[in-house]
Amino acid sequence: MEMFGAKPENIVVVIAPHICDKCYRVGEPFREYFPDNYRDGNMNLQNEIMRRLIAQKIIERNIDTIDLNRFCTCHNNDLFFFLSPG
Repeated sequence: MEMFGAKPENIVVVIAPHICDKCYRVGEPFREYFPDNYRDGNMNLQNEIMRRLIAQKIIERNIDTIDLNRFCTCHNNDLFFFLSPG
């Protein structure tokens, strides 16, 4: 986006529904790559996305997140996936 003239301080980001850290079980190798967001075999994807956006100079107040207790794509999958009968 910067290539097209956008300034990081003017960018607004919305993090869409995704798997929450309680549901996102990952293997031990994740500990090495995501030390700040790996806890007891689980990955906090939202925190990792936030960390990367802030590292790119996106202002934290310009990043909108969702309540993953209500909108986790794993444990609230009925809100996001339609399975056709039979």
